[in-house]
Amino acid sequence: MISRERRLFTLSAFQGNNQALLEELSRQEPRQMIRTLTQANPDDILEALDLLSTITDVVTVIHGVSGCAAAALDFYRNSRGVWYSTALNEQDTILGSDDKLRATLERAYREHHPRAIFILGTPVVAINNDDINSVILDLEEEYNTRIISIVTDGFKSKAGVNGIDITLHGIGKHLVGAADGEDPDPAFEDFINLIAVSENRRGVDALSALIRSIGAGVNVIPRYAAVSRIARAGEAKASIAINDSRADIFLQGLPEKTGVVSLRSRTPIGPAAVSDWLLAAGKSIHCGDAAAAIIERETKAWESRFAEKPLAGKGVFLALPAGEAVEAALFLKDLGAEITGISIDSADGTIAGALERLPSDVFVHVGNGQPFELAAIFSKNRPDFFVAGTSAAWAAGFGALPVSVEHQTLYGYGGAEELIRAIKDAEKLRGYADYLFANGQHPYKEAWLKKSANWHVKLEVK
Repeated sequence: MISRERRLFTLSAFQGNNQALLEELSRQEPRQMIRTLTQANPDDILEALDLLSTITDVVTVIHGVSGCAAAALDFYRNSRGVWYSTALNEQDTILGSDDKLRATLERAYREHHPRAIFILGTPVVAINNDDINSVILDLEEEYNTRIISIVTDGFKSKAGVNGIDITLHGIGKHLVGAADGEDPDPAFEDFINLIAVSENRRGVDALSALIRSIGAGVNVIPRYAAVSRIARAGEAKASIAINDSRADIFLQGLPEKTGVVSLRSRTPIGPAAVSDWLLAAGKSIHCGDAAAAIIERETKAWESRFAEKPLAGKGVFLALPAGEAVEAALFLKDLGAEITGISIDSADGTIAGALERLPSDVFVHVGNGQPFELAAIFSKNRPDFFVAGTSAAWAAGFGALPVSVEHQTLYGYGGAEELIRAIKDAEKLRGYADYLFANGQHPYKEAWLKKSANWHVKLEVK
């Protein structure tokens, strides 16, 4: 499959205001920036593994050396998923590892009889050019199961989201419409596909409940889904994603394969975005009036509880996927916060519509897993709060109160309230963060922090 850089000219490095980024994305071919210095960041293998680990009745075979499979220890820690590693050695990498792959697949099938087996590629396999497809063709004839190759390698793309694209393409091609499955939502006659790819379970459950509240069923795919649910995606009345940019391959591919219309809307964070998202879902299944009634009720309740500006005068910096970052920023801005900047993992045309809703002067950092860049930014413009999708504790050393939303609901009307509570709870630690900041409790030397935050980001020469 074509990488995001080639398909959408995706940028993985940028620092500047929102207007400058939008102008760059409007070019026929945006100029690529590269890092001459980088910290470890989630690559396409990790993004693919994160998604595969949540599908309930499949086995994932990580085809590579043991070190490449080590990440599975984290992703499968709280998952019911099953994974194997082909654990290639030096001889396998030189002479080929088809036999070891075949033996691992046979063992996986014999021990679990899964509905599907995914083979996740790694750098070693990409280099030694194993003939994976021949092994798949031989074993699919013998076993009554789908065997799907996810061709990731960790170095052909700098955008981790490319791993989601590749995985969604494999799922859509081989599992959607593959066989009859269980009823996605037996309590409802009609249902909507809710496309979730990287969101946590609490957030997905909150949006599922919101769809059901307007009288429609919901089929969550592919994250947290069984193969039988994915197979019936073509029977839905419509599909709607939580994050349009990350679910782009499904939003494009499902209508082509099944004829089911794909809806595009705002990422449902904050009352305004949630209302737009819910109304779009409701109208698609003739439940627009029910959606409008819920929106009116929730909006009135929200206005009565938050008539004042609880974050007035507070500076907030956000590090989230683009859709989430934009909508959370707009939501917090409505509550009086000053948005000092956002950090997103990548940028391309799929997020341009979201960025256009942000003020033109908002600072935007594009980079995945580059905390040393954010540290340099914070040292020059310290926010009061740092809202991030992963661990944010390091920011306390710069006096920014960390707010991690990794395990929070975030989406829906309840998620908006939960985010406000998290920020208010973090504010109780202001004295501690000020102490760390005053005493230089961070790993960076002053000489490093005095440098420009993007001194190592250069224009790619072709």
